[in-house]
Amino acid sequence: MQQQTLTVLSKQVMNLMELNYNLQNIEGQQEEARNQALIIEEHKLKLNAIFDSSKDTHILVDPNLKVLAFNRAAAIFTRTTYGKSLKVGVSILEYADNGVTGPFEHLFRSSFSGKTIKHEWNMRPGTKHDSWKELAFVPIKDKSKNVIGVALNSTDITERIKQQEKINIQNAALIRIAIIQSHELRRPVASLLGIMALIKMEQQNGNPEYLDMLEKTVKELDEKICEIVKDSENTINGPLSIVA
Repeated sequence: MQQQTLTVLSKQVMNLMELNYNLQNIEGQQEEARNQALIIEEHKLKLNAIFDSSKDTHILVDPNLKVLAFNRAAAIFTRTTYGKSLKVGVSILEYADNGVTGPFEHLFRSSFSGKTIKHEWNMRPGTKHDSWKELAFVPIKDKSKNVIGVALNSTDITERIKQQEKINIQNAALIRIAIIQSHELRRPVASLLGIMALIKMEQQNGNPEYLDMLEKTVKELDEKICEIVKDSENTINGPLSIVA
């Protein structure tokens, strides 16, 4: 009887030890889960801080073109430009001018097919909101490579476009200068050379030394003009553009 009691007690002790071990494991798992949750939350806060500190606008939409998420810059942009508050669950097309909703929807649909699309857009030309934007439509995929959303990222490129316009104007001016140099300046030089050749022919028995000096000077002038023309052409056609 005593032996049986000891056996039962030993089993109970083993069960209690096993239960205690399992409880410790559960507590350890729960602590690990809490730590993981804290790490995830910390990363989330950092990502949101970066997301909201960006000057570019970022908006995430679902396959129905409804807003899923957006950053602070996007909220400010829609409020300033359209007088509307950007809200989750509202169609992104509600925040576009009537004349561009069709093209915008087409760009989104193309991106939902899996393509990353970049597009330059002159926004509201002729108004106080006249500006240039570089839009990027980036498909967002799940683990199975299915497109579950599209991120619309917008960067203001107004200054870059204005700079390019200045460069184009300068290049056009250089082309006009090159034409003047190559034609209008070289034409009288060519005429002088021809006239001197005729004078030399008429004065073969005289002393043409002064004509030789004049001819040498005119040829030097012609060579300098050719160098200027060549430099202008290299500047226009070279890899580096003139910066205003």
